[in-house]
Amino acid sequence: MTNAFINDICSNHIKDYVYNYLDIYCIKEGDYLYINKEIYKKYEINNKVGEFINYIEQFYKTSKKYFTQREINYNNFICIVRHICKLLKIIYYKKIIYNNNSYYIVYYIENRVKEHFKN
Repeated sequence: MTNAFINDICSNHIKDYVYNYLDIYCIKEGDYLYINKEIYKKYEINNKVGEFINYIEQFYKTSKKYFTQREINYNNFICIVRHICKLLKIIYYKKIIYNNNSYYIVYYIENRVKEHFKN
């Protein structure tokens, strides 16, 4: 849903902000950042979710701002993160973890791409 965002945005600036935000609490696993409900709770407890939503809201089209204006929970937060990943062409995938009779979904978001410099 990349059409949820305004057209004149600086994607490098947003990408830096998103990666800096995710680096705060997300667990690094290989080339990916791991986020689940417990990690989301850390952001929530430390009042980082509202800060993130306030920053990202300015880039949403007026007709799509309801994504940022509704009550934010883990699922709504991940929805916004997925929108941003699609916009910035950041690879992500989800994994469903089953435990007894319940399950939970975790997301793996590609970490910053390493620049290759020519000598």
